[in-house]
Amino acid sequence: MEGFFPLNLVIYAVSFMGAVMGISIIMGYIYGKHRNLIYCTIIHLLFNFLNALVMIDQNRMPFAVAIYAVLYLLVAAVMVLVNGTTSRRNEIQ
Repeated sequence: MEGFFPLNLVIYAVSFMGAVMGISIIMGYIYGKHRNLIYCTIIHLLFNFLNALVMIDQNRMPFAVAIYAVLYLLVAAVMVLVNGTTSRRNEIQ
């Protein structure tokens, strides 16, 4: 991570880990729902493609990845909540 200032490097590392955790939850949900690995492969491909598109100015890249991390984690949280609500409804019936 050559060229990053120390604070930007910390922001980038934490944001990237958040994005990876979010995308992992999303892929796990998709795999659990469809039992098809091709969907997870496509999601992983799009994740890497999006990260390649972010290769903009190195001073702005950590903040762009932070935005992606928040969005991925938000989508993952919604998926977990929806899945939890659906599974509880199925248990009651």
